[in-house]
Amino acid sequence: MKSSLIAIAVAVAVVGCSRDPPKLTKAQINRLFQTQHAVAEEQAALGRGRDALEEDRRRWAERSRRDPIIAMSLEGAAMLIACSLPMLIVGILLATRRHVQDVDPAETLHMIEVMAGEPELLSSYASPKTPASFPKEGA
Repeated sequence: MKSSLIAIAVAVAVVGCSRDPPKLTKAQINRLFQTQHAVAEEQAALGRGRDALEEDRRRWAERSRRDPIIAMSLEGAAMLIACSLPMLIVGILLATRRHVQDVDPAETLHMIEVMAGEPELLSSYASPKTPASFPKEGA
């Protein structure tokens, strides 16, 4: 069986080699070259499209790696600010408290009694005056 296959292969090779190549006209040769050139141009266009697609894929991959990191950073910064606001408010309140003068409760009570007895003093306390310009008791 093997010997018959080998004989057939040798016969086909001998018969195929004895043929003359087909004769092509100049128009057919030019058309063949134009077709080959068109195929080469299409392959180049496909290659450029593949390269553009690969570049786009790389950009999307980079964006998908970078965007979650940026989002987590923004979220962390927002949480830090939100958690720091109460401490900032307390700090502002404590800073402004230092500038407030200590008021003696007895002095406050005396001022209320004076104002209740003399309503014209209410207008004098409403306008800013220096302590020396306040009316003295018993005068």
